[in-house]
Amino acid sequence: IVPYAGTIRNLFTRTAGVAAVGGPTVTVTVRKNAVATALTVALSNSATTSSSDTTHSAAVAQGDRLTISIATVGGTTSSEIASITFEYDTP
Repeated sequence: IVPYAGTIRNLFTRTAGVAAVGGPTVTVTVRKNAVATALTVALSNSATTSSSDTTHSAAVAQGDRLTISIATVGGTTSSEIASITFEYDTP
């Protein structure tokens, strides 16, 4: 629950290991009140161990509920996600 109005930005994800080549794409999205925001990253079928969205931001109001959505497409296994972080700024 957001304590004060502000802005969320700079979403970063990191996996516990190297994503499998030919494996699924994992998309991480910050949701506000059960609706996807523009803050999203994709860990695709490559040797990527981290991904970020430093372009988008979303305004939040006091009392908003923030959650993280993790969706896997194109397979059933993937590297474990080790961390998901984003910034929360208040005016």
